[in-house]
Amino acid sequence: MKEKSILDSFLYKVLKYVYYFLMTNLLFLLSNTLFLAVLFLFPLSLSNILVYSISLIPMGFSISALCYVMKKLWQEKELRPIGDYIYGYKLNLGITLKFWLLQLGIGTVFLVDVLYFLDRNQAIIAVAFGIALLINLAVSLAGFPILTTFEVKLKNLYIISFYTWGKFFLGQCLNLMTILSFGIILYAYPSEMFLFVFSISGYFVMKQNDSILSYLNHQFSTES
Repeated sequence: MKEKSILDSFLYKVLKYVYYFLMTNLLFLLSNTLFLAVLFLFPLSLSNILVYSISLIPMGFSISALCYVMKKLWQEKELRPIGDYIYGYKLNLGITLKFWLLQLGIGTVFLVDVLYFLDRNQAIIAVAFGIALLINLAVSLAGFPILTTFEVKLKNLYIISFYTWGKFFLGQCLNLMTILSFGIILYAYPSEMFLFVFSISGYFVMKQNDSILSYLNHQFSTES
């Protein structure tokens, strides 16, 4: 009988994925050093919202890189973490910057409104702006996988993002719940999850987006 290679063993595959998730997560954290510094130095308050917003500008490229890397891991089961992350970071820089600046600006306005009306005990209005903030997050969640897969203009990116929410509502809700669930887990267990939570959550989102992106690819190919 042919002896089984160590490269085919279950333990090796587990350790390989642990390495991929750890390295990608560390790269994501490294590329968001500015935001992490602001997070530790400034309390989250209305007076510091502008500082937080500016520190979040580089995160758009980091999210794009994370989506690209996790999509590749799901599809090819292999990675060159550093090389692939850098490639994903530089991929579609122009559209990533435009999309993220717009989403970040809209999100900042909604967040300021939420905090402002909460401070004045106007809960109903605060909830309304909270829902708007959640919709803004939902559009970002749909947009980033698309812009890392296809070359699209900003207007078309928004149209396709809303279209995927209409066409794949349950799948997109699952993606949103995935992000929110991992956010809660990170809040509950920050020490244990900090080194893996961003890459693992990105992996699950891109895994769930595989059928959506395949459908869009087929549609674009047909139209071409």
